[in-house]
Amino acid sequence: MLNVNGDVTLAGWVSSHSGGVVNLDAGTMTAGVLALSGPGSLTRTDGKYPVGNLFLSNGASLTYSDGDAITNYLSIDGISSSFAEYEPLSLNSLSITNGGVLSLHDFTGSGAISNWGLRLPGDSQSFLETLITGSRITGSWGPMSVFYDPTSNYTFVTAISAVPEIDPAGIGSVMALVSGALALLERRKRLA
Repeated sequence: MLNVNGDVTLAGWVSSHSGGVVNLDAGTMTAGVLALSGPGSLTRTDGKYPVGNLFLSNGASLTYSDGDAITNYLSIDGISSSFAEYEPLSLNSLSITNGGVLSLHDFTGSGAISNWGLRLPGDSQSFLETLITGSRITGSWGPMSVFYDPTSNYTFVTAISAVPEIDPAGIGSVMALVSGALALLERRKRLA
């Protein structure tokens, strides 16, 4: 059992499995890797967990909110393993296998695409769409969309009601919008 009641930095791995429990009651537990296996492997009253990599397996569940951070990799493995996001989540890599679920509850991310809940680097559109279709990524705001923005080189998961904003640095988007508007005006003129 590990009780965290204040700010602590732990080198290497923090792991809880086979009945072990991490109690995150207050403060910040910073670690390179946090690995939780099994239901109840972490209890959380108030504390925060900035980590490099997070592994959830065998029914482990965790929420992500203000003050938490995952700077690199999230792995959710196994039926009943779940991760609930309540702040926009930006990762370098994501793995959801064997029935694990990522639940997105906050779509307030901003930047090249607004109102996003999850973003991954590169063109991950097909990968993320497969996870959404297979109910491995779910959203509390209803249906979700996936957008790849080549300017920022990120793929974003947004709520379907969110309308992507045009990136002012990307001239291609502006040109498409202007040419579309001009085509509509020309068509109207011919019909009149």
